[in-house]
Amino acid sequence: MANVEVPDCIFFLPTPTDILELHGIRDVRSMRWTLLVSVLLLSTSIGGTNAQDPVGLWPLNAEHGASDVTGNGNDGVATGTQLAAGPYGDADGSFLFSGTTNSYVDIPNNGALDVRYSCTILAHIYPTGEAGPIFNYVATNNGWGAHLWQVSAEQLFWRPVSREENFELTPAVRGPLQQNVWNYVAATFDNSTGMAYIWNNGEIIGKRQIRNAEIETQWPIRVARRNGDSRIFTGRLACLQLYNYAMTADQIAAAQEKCRPQPCSVETVFVVDRSSSTQSTGFSNAKQYMVDFAQCFTGQDIGVGAIPYDCVPKTSFQLGIYTVGDALLTDAVYNMQYTGGTTRTALAITYMMNTANFRVGVPRVAVIITDGSPEESISELAAKADMARDAGIILYAVGNGVLVDNAALEAIAGGPDNVFSIAAPCDLATRILELCGSYR
Repeated sequence: MANVEVPDCIFFLPTPTDILELHGIRDVRSMRWTLLVSVLLLSTSIGGTNAQDPVGLWPLNAEHGASDVTGNGNDGVATGTQLAAGPYGDADGSFLFSGTTNSYVDIPNNGALDVRYSCTILAHIYPTGEAGPIFNYVATNNGWGAHLWQVSAEQLFWRPVSREENFELTPAVRGPLQQNVWNYVAATFDNSTGMAYIWNNGEIIGKRQIRNAEIETQWPIRVARRNGDSRIFTGRLACLQLYNYAMTADQIAAAQEKCRPQPCSVETVFVVDRSSSTQSTGFSNAKQYMVDFAQCFTGQDIGVGAIPYDCVPKTSFQLGIYTVGDALLTDAVYNMQYTGGTTRTALAITYMMNTANFRVGVPRVAVIITDGSPEESISELAAKADMARDAGIILYAVGNGVLVDNAALEAIAGGPDNVFSIAAPCDLATRILELCGSYR
């Protein structure tokens, strides 16, 4: 039998039809986003759910601390607090108050917090003690302004103190509270009706007719402690909010998510070397790295695609199909097959730039997993990597194999700081979360 010469490599670049198909996928995704935005806009325009912005909002979490994120300038000053788990399961999503005299938050009032006619106070509270202030306006000489308190282990207390009367003459509203769990509480007062309400987890738990009064809200606010009072709040607080109108049930429910951490959205395509130099063992290690990488995230919107390559790059699964939380992602990764062959990393980067279905408006990441031993020159590899960066794609390199060419990896990644070890997938995951610029 005559010997048949097998070509070293057949170059493959996407045809116009391939590009059109990929654009079709992108159009579907854009259409979905357009539909989602339209639905959200419609839902907020329906009567009864359209809420005005708060006049004060203090997240009490790691990202914002006691700052007033409305921009009205009434930033709180925390004393003796610690970060603790929040109502959404986020590790540092609340302030922990110790129940001692040196654990509280002071909030100034430059006038924006004077909600004299109608108001809503919202808070997530996790009480572990007996009593203490949640949101307490402090009048001159430690006098009483409007105040929302925990007054016993299982009771809330809301008194919208009238400006015209002694505070004791203003009727109070009481309602039940649960210990050692998160309660989403609200206190409202409507000057037009004279009605005061307390809410817990979306339900009215107390109400009372006051009268058409103007209330004492022109003063600074103190959280968790009142001078000279032995009742000091013990537990966790998060997402304090203040509005200058009495909210409806739908508006209170909508505001519950105000401080929920937004998931980190990043598009990540893995460009995986399956050439002979990595060997089948190295390719298996690369696949396991991808699976472990996905497990480094919780509740994040990290899109994942894969382009394995040797001398020819080929998409195994496109961006837009899987995120790190999808159960089917693992099978998709393990189904990628080892081929062997020559290593053309620069060609694979070019292919990735031309075909990856990146979403608009979120960071774009390409992770090149290789031993860094391409057939192309280092200068050609660096040039293609620079072109990708110029196109707005952040490149990371993961060294994989027995003999790793670090110079090639650094050329891909743009320097040693963006080169990672195959043994530590969560190191790369942590770096990618930093692209979102907030706690996650």
